[in-house]
Amino acid sequence: MRDLAHAAERLRSRNPRMDPALAALLAWHGTVPCEDGGETRTWSFDRRHLLRSPTPFVEQGFRQALAAITAPTLVVWAEESWYAPEVRARRVAALAQAQVITLPGGHMLPYESPVALGDALREHLAF
Repeated sequence: MRDLAHAAERLRSRNPRMDPALAALLAWHGTVPCEDGGETRTWSFDRRHLLRSPTPFVEQGFRQALAAITAPTLVVWAEESWYAPEVRARRVAALAQAQVITLPGGHMLPYESPVALGDALREHLAF
Protein backbone atom coordinates (compact mmCIF):
# COMPACT_ATOMS: atom_id res chain seq x y z
CA MET A 1 0.00 0.00 0.00
CA ARG A 2 1.09 3.55 -0.48
CA ASP A 3 1.71 4.67 3.11
CA LEU A 4 0.34 4.68 6.67
CA ALA A 5 -2.56 6.96 5.74
CA HIS A 6 -3.60 4.50 3.03
CA ALA A 7 -3.38 1.60 5.50
CA ALA A 8 -5.60 3.49 7.96
CA GLU A 9 -8.04 4.29 5.15
CA ARG A 10 -8.22 0.59 4.23
CA LEU A 11 -8.95 -0.34 7.86
CA ARG A 12 -11.75 2.22 8.01
CA SER A 13 -13.19 1.09 4.67
CA ARG A 14 -13.87 -2.32 6.23
CA ASN A 15 -14.79 -0.86 9.63
CA PRO A 16 -16.47 2.50 8.96
CA ARG A 17 -17.30 3.14 12.63
CA MET A 18 -13.64 2.90 13.63
CA ASP A 19 -12.24 6.09 15.08
CA PRO A 20 -9.69 7.59 12.67
CA ALA A 21 -7.08 7.88 15.44
CA LEU A 22 -7.46 4.17 16.25
CA ALA A 23 -7.17 3.31 12.55
CA ALA A 24 -3.92 5.30 12.36
CA LEU A 25 -2.56 3.53 15.46
CA LEU A 26 -3.51 0.08 14.13
CA ALA A 27 -2.04 0.94 10.72
CA TRP A 28 1.25 1.84 12.40
CA HIS A 29 1.36 -1.37 14.45
CA GLY A 30 -0.10 -3.59 11.74
CA THR A 31 2.26 -2.72 8.88
CA VAL A 32 5.95 -2.77 8.16
CA PRO A 33 7.97 -0.73 5.65
CA CYS A 34 8.53 -2.38 2.29
CA GLU A 35 12.08 -3.18 1.24
CA ASP A 36 12.12 -0.32 -1.29
CA GLY A 37 13.13 2.09 1.46
CA GLY A 38 10.30 4.50 0.70
CA GLU A 39 7.07 5.16 2.52
CA THR A 40 5.26 2.14 1.08
CA ARG A 41 4.10 -0.40 3.66
CA THR A 42 2.76 -3.93 3.76
CA TRP A 43 0.58 -5.66 6.34
CA SER A 44 2.60 -7.50 8.97
CA PHE A 45 0.05 -10.20 9.79
CA ASP A 46 0.10 -13.69 8.34
CA ARG A 47 -2.17 -13.56 5.28
CA ARG A 48 -3.29 -17.13 6.00
CA HIS A 49 -5.34 -15.58 8.82
CA LEU A 50 -7.81 -14.52 6.11
CA LEU A 51 -8.43 -18.09 4.92
CA ARG A 52 -11.40 -20.14 6.04
CA SER A 53 -10.62 -23.17 8.16
CA PRO A 54 -10.99 -26.55 6.46
CA THR A 55 -12.40 -27.85 9.76
CA PRO A 56 -16.17 -27.40 9.97
CA PHE A 57 -17.63 -25.61 12.97
CA VAL A 58 -19.99 -27.82 15.02
CA GLU A 59 -22.34 -25.84 17.26
CA GLN A 60 -23.13 -28.75 19.61
CA GLY A 61 -19.43 -29.42 20.23
CA PHE A 62 -18.88 -25.71 20.86
CA ARG A 63 -21.65 -25.66 23.49
CA GLN A 64 -20.14 -28.75 25.13
CA ALA A 65 -16.85 -26.88 25.41
CA LEU A 66 -18.69 -23.88 26.89
CA ALA A 67 -20.31 -26.17 29.47
CA ALA A 68 -16.86 -27.19 30.70
CA ILE A 69 -16.07 -23.58 31.66
CA THR A 70 -16.68 -23.07 35.38
CA ALA A 71 -15.17 -19.61 35.84
CA PRO A 72 -17.32 -16.47 35.80
CA THR A 73 -17.54 -15.57 32.12
CA LEU A 74 -18.26 -12.26 30.45
CA VAL A 75 -20.22 -12.72 27.23
CA VAL A 76 -20.09 -9.66 25.01
CA TRP A 77 -22.57 -9.43 22.17
CA ALA A 78 -22.73 -6.71 19.53
CA GLU A 79 -25.99 -4.87 18.93
CA GLU A 80 -25.59 -5.84 15.29
CA SER A 81 -24.57 -9.45 15.94
CA TRP A 82 -25.19 -11.81 13.07
CA TYR A 83 -26.10 -14.61 15.49
CA ALA A 84 -29.79 -15.32 15.92
CA PRO A 85 -31.20 -14.65 19.41
CA GLU A 86 -31.87 -18.36 19.97
CA VAL A 87 -28.24 -19.25 19.16
CA ARG A 88 -27.00 -16.60 21.58
CA ALA A 89 -29.40 -17.84 24.27
CA ARG A 90 -28.27 -21.46 23.89
CA ARG A 91 -24.61 -20.46 24.10
CA VAL A 92 -25.13 -18.36 27.21
CA ALA A 93 -27.21 -21.12 28.81
CA ALA A 94 -24.31 -23.54 28.33
CA LEU A 95 -22.09 -21.43 30.58
CA ALA A 96 -22.21 -22.01 34.34
CA GLN A 97 -21.67 -18.36 35.34
CA ALA A 98 -22.37 -15.98 32.48
CA GLN A 99 -22.70 -12.23 32.67
CA VAL A 100 -24.05 -10.88 29.37
CA ILE A 101 -23.62 -7.37 28.03
CA THR A 102 -24.40 -5.88 24.63
CA LEU A 103 -22.32 -3.11 23.10
CA PRO A 104 -22.86 -0.88 20.08
CA GLY A 105 -21.34 -2.21 16.90
CA GLY A 106 -20.95 -5.30 14.78
CA HIS A 107 -18.40 -8.07 14.48
CA MET A 108 -15.33 -5.97 15.29
CA LEU A 109 -16.16 -4.56 18.73
CA PRO A 110 -12.49 -3.88 19.53
CA TYR A 111 -12.51 -1.51 16.55
CA GLU A 112 -16.03 -0.11 16.96
CA SER A 113 -16.48 0.18 20.74
CA PRO A 114 -12.95 -0.11 22.16
CA VAL A 115 -13.49 2.06 25.25
CA ALA A 116 -16.76 0.38 26.26
CA LEU A 117 -15.24 -3.05 25.67
CA GLY A 118 -12.15 -2.18 27.69
CA ASP A 119 -14.25 -0.80 30.53
CA ALA A 120 -16.39 -3.98 30.59
CA LEU A 121 -13.30 -6.21 30.63
CA ARG A 122 -11.62 -4.17 33.36
CA GLU A 123 -14.75 -4.37 35.53
CA HIS A 124 -15.19 -8.10 34.89
CA LEU A 125 -11.56 -8.95 35.67
CA ALA A 126 -11.35 -6.83 38.83
CA PHE A 127 -11.16 -9.15 41.81
